[in-house]
Amino acid sequence: MKACPDDNVYYKDGNKYIPFGLSYHNYLPDGIWYVRHYDHSYGHTNVDHYLSGLYKVGDASEYIDIPKLCSMHSYTEYVMASPEFRELMDKGTYSFRELTAKIVALVVKLNQTLKDKKENGTR
Repeated sequence: MKACPDDNVYYKDGNKYIPFGLSYHNYLPDGIWYVRHYDHSYGHTNVDHYLSGLYKVGDASEYIDIPKLCSMHSYTEYVMASPEFRELMDKGTYSFRELTAKIVALVVKLNQTLKDKKENGTR
């Protein structure tokens, strides 16, 4: 393992260093963390305190399994960051049907992108 100035922790795979976690100033508070690497940055979100409350459905007392919880958050971030969603929000007035339709369309689009990547063997 190698800690670097960019807060990523890497493992060596042949001649490449692959990021797998965060050093976060040598301390990451207690909890389960969902860490995502983007092209030019990274993000981390607390699973047990934040995501579990954000995606809680009804009065469910148990966690959704962690991979599903993190996947839901990835979808949420994808929708919120998409130009199509931003365009609808900037429009100012929209119906719940338009909002829901746009979200569903973006989820279907992301599903297809992920399916294509899996079939092509890319990440």
